[in-house]
Amino acid sequence: MRHIERLLASNDHVIVPGLGVFAVQKSNAVIRGNYILPPRATLGFNPMVHHNDGMLALEISRSQQISYREATRYIDNEVTLFLHDINDEEPEDFGNLGSFMLDEDGHLLFTPAGHLPFLPLNLGQRPIRLPEPVKVNPRMIEVRFPAYRFIRYAAAVVFIISLLYSSGVNNSATLHDQANLNMFRSFKWEQLYPAPPAIMTNMDSTVVSNAVLPYPQEDTLETEEPDLLAPVTPPYSIVVGAFQTEATALRMANTFSAEFPETEVSSEGTYYKVTLCHFDDIKAAIHYMETLRREDPRFSDAWVIKN
Repeated sequence: MRHIERLLASNDHVIVPGLGVFAVQKSNAVIRGNYILPPRATLGFNPMVHHNDGMLALEISRSQQISYREATRYIDNEVTLFLHDINDEEPEDFGNLGSFMLDEDGHLLFTPAGHLPFLPLNLGQRPIRLPEPVKVNPRMIEVRFPAYRFIRYAAAVVFIISLLYSSGVNNSATLHDQANLNMFRSFKWEQLYPAPPAIMTNMDSTVVSNAVLPYPQEDTLETEEPDLLAPVTPPYSIVVGAFQTEATALRMANTFSAEFPETEVSSEGTYYKVTLCHFDDIKAAIHYMETLRREDPRFSDAWVIKN
């Protein structure tokens, strides 16, 4: 039997003349209960194969140093003696391969052994126990954050809220991506310089002409004509960063100046903003901003402001 085991360790089948063929059958790993069963190899038997390939006789001839004819006679004698001992009452062991017995019709029935250690696939394979499932209380979920991460997130939230409250965000439905960082107030000159008090006269032209007015006459005021050639900045801009120091804003602007020639740094209040380009139309500005966010991860936080 040891010759058959040695051949099965390196071949997928072995033909025993006069008995049948033993074939190696492989199965994949499976999960059964709480265990993962490893892949294993077992044996099948077919008594209907009657031809002789000579592989078993060559193995016996080589190992026992006998001729091929003597090895063939040895196989025939062993098979004859084994078949004579098989009956239908109790199984007859066939070495470590399994056991044989006869059914009611006199046919051979083969039962492979439960463990076949001579097959390479069965070496070192052991079942693996699955871990017990963790029971989670659906009513209580505990989430833990590291302290340094919580502080970093809190600082980011405070910074964003301070920007929003200091800039007067436009929350309308159509301009949801527009922000206003203009912190300057517009004054009316009439409020800063109120009109002079009325002079009580008896409608005497000489008194009115001799009255001293706190303001010069209109014809003596010097009026400055607007510079028609000065460039006018479009009202909407794309902002990619806002910083508390001018040096930080300039460093960011230098990285984008070659790609965006209109990049500039301007101050508003205590912050310095970095803008890439300007638009006359709010819809065009928002469309360009969304394109930058979608196609370039560097500008995922860009927004539109009204100058």
